[in-house]
Amino acid sequence: MKWNRLIIQSVGSLGILQMTNYLVPVLVIPLLLARVGLENYGMIVLAQGIMNFAVAITDFGLNLTGTRLISLAKGDLGLECTLTQKILVIKIFLLLGTFIGLVFLVKTVSPWEPYEYLILTSYFIVIGNTLMPVWYFQGIQKMKWLALLNFLSRVFYVGAGFVFYRIW
Repeated sequence: MKWNRLIIQSVGSLGILQMTNYLVPVLVIPLLLARVGLENYGMIVLAQGIMNFAVAITDFGLNLTGTRLISLAKGDLGLECTLTQKILVIKIFLLLGTFIGLVFLVKTVSPWEPYEYLILTSYFIVIGNTLMPVWYFQGIQKMKWLALLNFLSRVFYVGAGFVFYRIW
């Protein structure tokens, strides 16, 4: 079976994407533990876990549905634009809803109050995930751009983390 160039590029891009997803934590976690200590690291992980729930809510299956719809509309620029707008509007409404819920939780769960700034700042993970149209790039089969954007977001995440933890 002969693989065409698009398949090889997609597999290579996804490989780089996965490597980045595994390599960044391996590099960052030891430095972070040394800098903030075990208890504060636990709060950082708690904040990330809460953000994982918020990401799941804002995705609401739209990453799968959006990929399928965009791939079916391939070539029809008007339909692609309409679908993209509708999906982004839905995701932004879900984003606002999860933010309101998170603020409510931070204000009502008393053990979280000292870490309010950390938890609310971690919400940028959800914002970035919502505004990065992974489903669109998968639908139009441009995995190279997806891998590049993910790599750049990881580099930004590491840089912002070191700035934030230096201030903290």
